[in-house]
Amino acid sequence: MASRGDGGAGTVMNAHLGSDVVKRDDAEESEVSMTQIVSADKFRYMRDRISDRVRVVDERIRDAENLFEVLGDADDDEDVKATEATQTTTSASDVVRVSAVGSKTGDEDGHFVGRVVSAHAGDAKLTEKTVAIEGSTEGSFGARVRLELRDMKEYSLFPGQVVKVCGRNPAGHCLVAKSIDAVSARAPARSKKTSPAFARGTKVIVASGPFSCSSDLKYEPLNDMLDYVREENPDALVLCGPLVDAENAFVKRAECGGLTYDEVAKVVVDKIEDKLFKDETIRTKVIFVPSIRDVTLDPVFPQPAASLDAYVSADAARAKRAFSASNPGTFTINGIVFSACSHDVLKHLSAQEISKGFVPKDRLARLAKHVLTQGCAYPLYPPDASACLDARYGEDLTFKQTPDVLIMPSDLKTFAEDIDGVVCVNPGRLARGAVGGGLAKIVVHPTTDGQDDGESHPHDVAKRTRVDVMKIK
Repeated sequence: MASRGDGGAGTVMNAHLGSDVVKRDDAEESEVSMTQIVSADKFRYMRDRISDRVRVVDERIRDAENLFEVLGDADDDEDVKATEATQTTTSASDVVRVSAVGSKTGDEDGHFVGRVVSAHAGDAKLTEKTVAIEGSTEGSFGARVRLELRDMKEYSLFPGQVVKVCGRNPAGHCLVAKSIDAVSARAPARSKKTSPAFARGTKVIVASGPFSCSSDLKYEPLNDMLDYVREENPDALVLCGPLVDAENAFVKRAECGGLTYDEVAKVVVDKIEDKLFKDETIRTKVIFVPSIRDVTLDPVFPQPAASLDAYVSADAARAKRAFSASNPGTFTINGIVFSACSHDVLKHLSAQEISKGFVPKDRLARLAKHVLTQGCAYPLYPPDASACLDARYGEDLTFKQTPDVLIMPSDLKTFAEDIDGVVCVNPGRLARGAVGGGLAKIVVHPTTDGQDDGESHPHDVAKRTRVDVMKIK
């Protein structure tokens, strides 16, 4: 069963809001739709080349450059003065014109767009003294210059981060930064006031694998979680993998009671069907998000949606009770846009980020904000050794729009935060070692001022969403 968390920061978000949906009609079916990356039957991995890796990082820089007018080499003072003369306070494209990375600015400030890299060769960890910025192949011919951070009161940087830097580069080989800003965030989802995103409340429970303790395959935390779901009867249950964890002691030894890994997964899904799908009073729909730690799936990232044909009964499939998302995946529940990534991007960013001037307790929210401001589910590059990143499909890591709710399961401390209007949640793991872990309940309340003006509006869910991160007893 579920119980309130230990009272740590981020256990409850918007505690003043109700913990259930206002005026919710349980007889009404929830509306779920999926946005998929490339289909699994056409997904051929382990075929990326160096050119694919160059392309995926270069495209992210060029996307950011497209927000501005790119100048050529600004060697003389006239070019720099012309750049400064065009600055206004309207849109981003009017505010500044960026120069090629490596351009000289003399004693004036210039503006440059590029990605953060280490000035040292290889995979050396980023430090304050080794930060460099690399421009795009088209706008800057891939030039790199070292970033001098001595004038920065605060910064938060990691390899692969796409930024706009304002500063001086007198000689062309060292850029003294005055400000560093992210420029890649996507526009938020928008709908009319009469859409379900505004007019209807939504309740979602999120749990992330492993779903069984590491020392057995009894799946007791899963059973407890399903009992809680039956009590709450939410619109949807989001299950982030793995269903069959590669780190489980019995799975490692291939001692699964005479069952194959696929058969173990079938047993797990049968448990879900028995408790949720066979009871007509339970209207919850289940969304599966795969994981590279699942031994029944190919360990590649981004990851196509798993086929549920071998696990989910035909009746459940026909009734549209079960859905399969990609990893990262985007889906809507009653018009609210959710994005989920079962890869531990927060942990990977935590190992590589360098920062100055921030309060330590805000670190997890800052890491989550990087994902949003970069407009990418996995902005770290080079990726962590465990990432299994396939550069051929790197564009599938990019958000097409900023989600209303971003789900990022991690081994780091659980939290629920309003980050720039986006509800960011780390529900933790349903099983942690030999004990039960936690889950999250997300309740989005409908708006009360739903007059239709014929216009599309941002969903603005953060102010009307309550999140409870709870433990499994």
